[in-house]
Amino acid sequence: MSDNQGVRQGVNVQIVVSMLLFGGALMACNALTGADDLSMKSASRTRSAKQDAAAYDDDDDSDPSGSSARPTDVTADAGAATDAAAANPTFLDDFNRANGAIGNGWIERASGAYGINGGAVVQAAEGPPPSLLVLRPQSEEVADVEVSASIRFPKAESDPGIYARIQNTAPNQLSAYSFYLWSPTEAEIAREDLTQTTPLARFTIAPPLNVGDTVKLVFRVTGDSAVTLAASVVDGAGALRGSTTFQDSTASRIARPGSVGFGGPDSAGARYDDFKRVTLLSP
Repeated sequence: MSDNQGVRQGVNVQIVVSMLLFGGALMACNALTGADDLSMKSASRTRSAKQDAAAYDDDDDSDPSGSSARPTDVTADAGAATDAAAANPTFLDDFNRANGAIGNGWIERASGAYGINGGAVVQAAEGPPPSLLVLRPQSEEVADVEVSASIRFPKAESDPGIYARIQNTAPNQLSAYSFYLWSPTEAEIAREDLTQTTPLARFTIAPPLNVGDTVKLVFRVTGDSAVTLAASVVDGAGALRGSTTFQDSTASRIARPGSVGFGGPDSAGARYDDFKRVTLLSP
């Protein structure tokens, strides 16, 4: 796979609508077309509007236009975030409620792109990363955090994942750390730099995923002068399928508290369940 595979595409690409009608069941979605060969995947994905991102530093240790719910334009306050974290150090949503809107305080940047079906959140649309995002309110933002979710891998060319330290930005921008499945054999940590994705570390998933497999993604983000990013993929039997750790000490690191969330720009059909946020409080 080429190094350019980690480059995600930008916000000028139109959201590819493949909406599913939520009712008793979700209908099949019209997924984006990828390259025939996974090694050519990045050239055909919907992210081509982004310019070249920084090269990998591999760690081998291993519309908005349709959204009525989005973060308000307020400045993040670290003190308030710490107080909120202390009051509610753990948040868990098993999505075990009636089919339909996600509810429970979740913010969906692209209205109708996700919905609950059969006790999990199912993704029904694809588009650029800033728009295809479901996140918790900014009032719950935290700095040091562990985020996890069970995710069903929907197709060979898809990238469902979880996010931490999501900053308050315009709805067509995204500033956050992301951890996502990139292919049946690879997962990746990246930094979302407003209108481009900067890949940071990539590791092998072994044995490879099959389409339809459900795995648990665990993403830990700590520190400020150097931000430590630790990610792992665990299968349903509890076996570790791959992991890595990366230190982001660049000037572009995200040191402030932020929100958490999930989603994937090319992941129609993905199912997200048992989303958990654990605030890592200082002793």
